Amino acid sequence: MKKIIISIALLFIMNITGFSQHNKFSIIPKEEITVNTNTDIFITGETLYYKLNCFNKKTNTLSNISKIAYVFLINDAKEIVFEHKLKLDSGTSNGDYYISTNQNTGNYKLVAYTRWMNNNKKNPFFSKDIYIINPFTKNINEKSKFIKKENSCNIVLKDKIDSILEYKTYKTRSKVSLNFKDLLKGNYSVSVRKVEEIHLIHEDTLKELDINTNNTFYLPEIRGEIISGTVTSKKDNTPIINKTVSLSILGNKTVLKNIKTNSLGKFYFNLNENYKTGELLIQLIDKNNEDYKITLDDFSFNYFNQLHFSNLILNPNIKKWLIQKNTNTQIENSYFNIKKDSIINKKTPKIFYNKSSFEYVLDEYKRFSTVKETFVEVIEGALIKKQKGIRKVVLLSANSKLDKIFTNLELLILIDGIPIQKHETLIDYDPYKIEKMNFIKEPYFYGSNVYNGIINVTTIKGDFSPSTQSHYLKKNIINPVNQKKYYNPDYSNNSVKLARIPDNRTQLLWNPNFNTSENVTFFTSDLKGMYEIVVEGYTNEDNLIKVKKYILVE
Repeated sequence: MKKIIISIALLFIMNITGFSQHNKFSIIPKEEITVNTNTDIFITGETLYYKLNCFNKKTNTLSNISKIAYVFLINDAKEIVFEHKLKLDSGTSNGDYYISTNQNTGNYKLVAYTRWMNNNKKNPFFSKDIYIINPFTKNINEKSKFIKKENSCNIVLKDKIDSILEYKTYKTRSKVSLNFKDLLKGNYSVSVRKVEEIHLIHEDTLKELDINTNNTFYLPEIRGEIISGTVTSKKDNTPIINKTVSLSILGNKTVLKNIKTNSLGKFYFNLNENYKTGELLIQLIDKNNEDYKITLDDFSFNYFNQLHFSNLILNPNIKKWLIQKNTNTQIENSYFNIKKDSIINKKTPKIFYNKSSFEYVLDEYKRFSTVKETFVEVIEGALIKKQKGIRKVVLLSANSKLDKIFTNLELLILIDGIPIQKHETLIDYDPYKIEKMNFIKEPYFYGSNVYNGIINVTTIKGDFSPSTQSHYLKKNIINPVNQKKYYNPDYSNNSVKLARIPDNRTQLLWNPNFNTSENVTFFTSDLKGMYEIVVEGYTNEDNLIKVKKYILVE
């Protein structure tokens, strides 16, 4: 019942005549995010792993409201180091980021939120301190925030789970099995990482925020990422209603969306398909499109002034540790191609019309120097003729009655998935750049639009981009983070193959989503010392669980 209510609320939101009465949306609960990482102290060359949990504040359970979350790493100059977009699955997701040597030593902020959270007056985003050390830094001073830790291998921590480990001491390249049978069912991550010989002394920079939000109202992204904006008149800036706006992505032939502007000239797209990072292309489909302008809503992170960074200075007494740590990291990175993570396969979306009536692969025919000649000599049931002095492509269906009924409808022409409004763009296109043409020679219903057929042109390089025109709006867009299966060597089955490859891993395991009913296994590396096992997450009753165990590798 909750999902039905939320869906109805979203439809209501998208068709209201104003956004000022925010109390109308109190039916949708607030959200809150927590993020745990494999550590908060990194040197360049290492990878930051993180797990994100999004909660419904009303029920105190994992949220099914937002389907998209945003994660940033921000440096002390308040510049964005990375920006990740995550698809949420029942309120959870995870990602990672390789920390390059371009990053300076200092205090960073890991920030996460959903757009729906941005409406919260208190804590509209999550923030966590991250500390990065660049071994090549010259920032060394006796007044240190990092000091060497003494007797780090004598740490003993009691917890509620006694059966998680079979042994306490292991040899190098040995198999370790973690048994979670005593752990309550829930959603957890597990990290196994070498205990570092340093300790961080830092000021607490995390405070509860009490922010007076501006007039921007953020819709909950219930069905996917929302791309929204307004169409207005160039003449007097009045909103233009009931006009078709089209969304596509350059280089992606599978994403095409059409929607009408509402009574405020607003449009809203829900983008939930898989796509690659590229350029978003939005255009107004109208014969008078040159008279209008499109403005996209800006949902950029705008709370930089609320982030407070502490100074980070290195002490000379960590020099020996830092040199050894950097050496191990560089050795590991030199074998990157052998120790790659694998992407969890996702279904590739199909073109929206599923199957065409006819397909012409031009290399199977004699090539002609113009598209017009190609239509005359190769394409059956299609021709180019002048209508009121303008060249047009015309498709003839097998049903003459349908031709008469739908003769006034527009033909949908796509080049690499991009809608083309001026037929001359196709007619004047270089046919030697075209791989194939697909045709639907019957009326086609798509959303609120009806077309008198479809021509879909695929170029050889797949790189078609329309010339800059005022009715086009381009914007860079990043794809959601791919979920991964992280590298985990198996010395029991590949001992001969891996025998000559050094293993200097300090991060032995990162598993952001494990099944408590099954054992989690990993292998120790060539590095001896104390390793910390951290299990963190929430039970099905939303109780926070954080367990630490230690093993000694000798």
